[in-house]
Amino acid sequence: MTATAPGIINQNAELVDVATLQRHPANPRKGDLAAVVESIETNGFFGFIVAQVSTRHVIAGNHRLMAAKQLGIDEVPTVWVDVDDEQAMRILLADNRTSDLATYDNDQLEALLTELAGSDLGLIGTGYDDEDLDRLLGDFSLPEPGDAAVEGFITEYRIVVTCEGEGAQFALLERLMGEGFECEALIS
Repeated sequence: MTATAPGIINQNAELVDVATLQRHPANPRKGDLAAVVESIETNGFFGFIVAQVSTRHVIAGNHRLMAAKQLGIDEVPTVWVDVDDEQAMRILLADNRTSDLATYDNDQLEALLTELAGSDLGLIGTGYDDEDLDRLLGDFSLPEPGDAAVEGFITEYRIVVTCEGEGAQFALLERLMGEGFECEALIS
């Protein structure tokens, strides 16, 4: 007997003409299209676009679809899911948000980026660049006030102080303003 995993929805996969797929009109995600295009140019088109059967709206992979169109790719691997509009929106939001909630093992990321940086292609197609690797390695320094690179770029210097309560925040705010500092109170 074969058991079906709980929660697997009705799906069908096939190569689909990109002209027949539509970006989801309610997708709130604003991706880095140039990075997606570079990834596809370097690595090829991998993975699937997920689209709703009834509307042909993409609910996962909107930016991959846009990149494919920009690159002149005619067909993309697509998984069709037979869900109603509400569930499609939940999938779209969950796909975006669960990515946002992920974190990195910075040591592992540093090792991978360092290894690839030494290859013929460097970091092309990874979504990272040498500046990202430098930041991760801590190989950057802040410019000193008066440096030419700072002039016209940095306009404010700020410090964020966390207080134990509203009373402590108000007291510190009053004290700093009394010393001539421009201050604002923030609550998060």
